[in-house]
Amino acid sequence: MAIENKLSTLIQGQFPSFYNEEGENFILFMKAYYEWLEETGNQTHELRKLEEYKDIDLTVDAYIEYFRKILLAEIPENVLADKRILAKNIRDFYQSKGTFSSYKLLFRILYNEDVELNYPADQILKISDGDWRIDRYLVTTHDKANLGFIGRTIRGTDSGATALVENVVKRTIRNKVIDQIYLSNIKGSFSHLEPILTQTGPTPHSPIVEAGISSFEIISAGARYNPGDIVDIISSDIGKFGKVVVTQTVDLGGIITFSILEGGSGYTSSINDTTQIRITGGDGLEPASFTIARADLNDTFAVSVNVNLLSSNSVFGELAPLVTYSDASTGITDTFANTLLASPNYGFQEQGETVTAGVNYRTNSNAVIVLANTSDPGVIVGDSLYGVTSGANATVQTIRRAHNSTDVVIAVDTFKNFTTAEKVNKATAGGTTVGTVSAFNANTIGYHVLQMGKIVAVNEGDELVGRTSNAFGVVKKVISTVANGYSRGVGGADDRDLVTLQVTANTTANLTSQFDAGPMRAFIENEGLRLVGANTTVGNVVSTTSNTKIENVYTKLSDSLLFQAATIGTIAQISNRVGGSSFSVAPTVNVTDPAIAALGIGEQYITLHYDNVNFGTGNSQITVIDTNDRIVQANTKASGDVKRRVSGRQFSNGTYETVLRVWQDELQRDPGNITYANNQFVNIRFYTSSDQTTEENGSPGTAKIVSITDEGVLGKNANINASVGANGTITALRLLDSGFNHKQNEIVNIKETTHPDALQAQVKLTLNDVANAEGYYATTRSHVSSKRGFIQDSRFYQEFSYEVEASVALDRYRDIALRLVHPAGQALFGKFKTASNVDVNVAVTKQNKKRSLSNGTISITKTSATGSIAITNNSVNIVGTSTDLSNEFANNSTILIEPTYNRFFEVRLNRVSNTTSANMSSAWVYGNVSGANVYYANAFNIVGSSTTLSSEFANGDSIVIETADNVYRTVTLNKVNSATSANLVANWTLTDVSGANAYYYTGNIA
Repeated sequence: MAIENKLSTLIQGQFPSFYNEEGENFILFMKAYYEWLEETGNQTHELRKLEEYKDIDLTVDAYIEYFRKILLAEIPENVLADKRILAKNIRDFYQSKGTFSSYKLLFRILYNEDVELNYPADQILKISDGDWRIDRYLVTTHDKANLGFIGRTIRGTDSGATALVENVVKRTIRNKVIDQIYLSNIKGSFSHLEPILTQTGPTPHSPIVEAGISSFEIISAGARYNPGDIVDIISSDIGKFGKVVVTQTVDLGGIITFSILEGGSGYTSSINDTTQIRITGGDGLEPASFTIARADLNDTFAVSVNVNLLSSNSVFGELAPLVTYSDASTGITDTFANTLLASPNYGFQEQGETVTAGVNYRTNSNAVIVLANTSDPGVIVGDSLYGVTSGANATVQTIRRAHNSTDVVIAVDTFKNFTTAEKVNKATAGGTTVGTVSAFNANTIGYHVLQMGKIVAVNEGDELVGRTSNAFGVVKKVISTVANGYSRGVGGADDRDLVTLQVTANTTANLTSQFDAGPMRAFIENEGLRLVGANTTVGNVVSTTSNTKIENVYTKLSDSLLFQAATIGTIAQISNRVGGSSFSVAPTVNVTDPAIAALGIGEQYITLHYDNVNFGTGNSQITVIDTNDRIVQANTKASGDVKRRVSGRQFSNGTYETVLRVWQDELQRDPGNITYANNQFVNIRFYTSSDQTTEENGSPGTAKIVSITDEGVLGKNANINASVGANGTITALRLLDSGFNHKQNEIVNIKETTHPDALQAQVKLTLNDVANAEGYYATTRSHVSSKRGFIQDSRFYQEFSYEVEASVALDRYRDIALRLVHPAGQALFGKFKTASNVDVNVAVTKQNKKRSLSNGTISITKTSATGSIAITNNSVNIVGTSTDLSNEFANNSTILIEPTYNRFFEVRLNRVSNTTSANMSSAWVYGNVSGANVYYANAFNIVGSSTTLSSEFANGDSIVIETADNVYRTVTLNKVNSATSANLVANWTLTDVSGANAYYYTGNIA
């Protein structure tokens, strides 16, 4: 029942009218009674307030106790908090039971104090309990559609690798906006620059991703690294934030290290084949070298190559003779290019001959020298003989005495002819005389095989002359005679015997003064032959002759050039490394295979795009390009064979892509300078077999070149680097962080250490699979270096204990905490905190100093000596130009030298001689320098403007400098020179400042 109005006001109207006359006092009594009931605390009044008393905000204080007993039964009665507010919010308190928040609220309720909770488990050291995590990711160009990958599984369209995308984060790295795709549950290996695919809506989205760094190839090992160094990867392109750990180093101390920058293509072994290694320059005491074995090659092909090219070195090498050319210059005939046409021996490598260290050059063989000597001259086989007058030299082959027993007959191989009556010395040109030449006879080295149609018989010893060629030859041997083996014309009437002869020429056949015995001329096909001293024709030459043993200008190329099967490939490694010693400047390395390079074959990696799976041939059997096929470009005339299909894929728009390795046809690239053109169409000729005799039906097809990577000319496209090894050179690295935006095969620097002699290393990057970020520990549970220094004791230092840190003793709140906020199953500990966070008083003593602004402003810069200096490496002398050394530096003082920008060396002076000359206590070992800046090494100058430094500051005082608005730095003065000049005790490490305010400490803060 609702009681809205007071009943006492209605009493008079509730009685009959006669009560107004007869019972007036009774009505007044009843009214007073009801008025009493309506007073505070009486029945009617309290009935009316029942609805209000249900509201805790409106109820009387007496009823608060009932709320407390029901809602706050465990809360002490004498809490400091407002009980009405507490009762209304007690549900939140109960729901937070066991949390740090519940403890904080409890202490505010009870004591109006702050509290801290400590967990001993955070201080427990657990072995092998570290939570190590590594973020793994791919990178792609920023696109809002990439956000659709989050929570989905992606797949690499080429590799087939899959992974779950955890997050996609937009980043800007060196002005390139990218998306970093965080991955988990990775299966397989993603390829670099492959599209990834998943359904992100009604249409598929397939961005191309960049893989992470998978391995390194050390190009230059650097210097002064230590195992364990964590260093940055420095990219000259747009790569950023990569890091590596140096895992192994070696101390090389001036030896040469070789590294393969590019392995090239078309190389054979340098040991048994035609690859040549030239290492030139450098300053080492002992040379560096390496070899390339057949096992060092990969990606190989079989070819037939000429092994004695005209552009190659001759077999003589350093043992070749010196000759004088038409311009009066001299040169050694160690290459075919330097050999005179009149030489009787060009020095070709013969069939089956292996040349390792060169052979002696000879103008004839088996010559005979007769020495006049009445006794044994003491000459043995193998001795070297020298003509004192002629300059001839010889190697003894055999020895015998002549019939008169006074002369010695010696068979020799010689260079130049000995002359009659000249003295002959042994061993050296100035050696022991062994006799005097009484006779010398010789023939040119080598011989011709001459076949003739016989008219008149010839015998050994006959001398023949070609009627057309004027070639001369002495018959040394009649090899064979074939009856009727030669027919000059058609029919049998002119049939003749075919006679095969071995002929040579004597030393009168010389063509030049450079050589005593020139090459024997060739007899020409069909010319007539006559005997010397007669005009009778003895026969006709069957075919042009050639010196088949010793090649010269009269030797056929077909008889000179040797071809053999060879395996060519890419240089994957090098063998027999010899580092030499004491290098400070690295040599230059050149690796060529002249036999292959002479073919002029250009190598290119060509990327083709096409929209028809059959390349427009109409032949459904043609779906890929293989190594039987050829690529032909009509407008450039470039053509070549496909050596390998590198990759192939189809884009979401239907376009196909194929990457091919192509070798151009011989001599196109070099010397023809013909190459394929990008963004142009090509014809693809499809063949049924590798001999390329029959084309497939529908051939040729068409495609467009969209990218070309030029690999140069086979046999001369390798690049091997030589670098000077030092102490602390890197031999092994481990990736710490892949960073972002690095390129495939990019050559990057490895940041140097802080050592003064440190040199940056260089490595070549290989990208594959997902990238790794630098790992981190999610907890420090197993870290000895952390605050976790306690072993579990199953009481305080255990997983299920906690400590309350408060300015209230544990005994005062233990029972309350156990009832209200303590988590079940845990152990409660208390720590008394002497300071209260609620009532904090701050006092300031009279000893606090204040800063007063000094007059004027100041500027601070590094003080440089006037002019510049020069120093020679390994010297102690300093030579200045327009300097003032004697006024700015003293004997035994220190000086700071800046040879290159922002690189400083601090050295001690021995003696300052004058304004432009001084010397150091130790030699300068950092290379020659010129125009170097010099600075004081122990102080920097303060220059004032409208200041009174000498009046306000003294030597050793502190000065406060306001380098920027409200940015202060306190420094100590070394010496106050004047009102506007002073210098500091320590180096000024900040940037140069000008117009800075200066303050001095003075007075007290009251």
